Amino acid sequence: MPTNSGSARGAKVAKMGRNLAILLKRLRQLARAVPSG
Repeated sequence: MPTNSGSARGAKVAKMGRNLAILLKRLRQLARAVPSG
């Protein structure tokens, strides 16, 4: 049981990490699209 809940938590964390990476990528693309200065 404890291992099952742990794996579920790990999957959730991995999903959050992936979403964060996608968000960062989008932000970087936006920053590049918008002329700085």
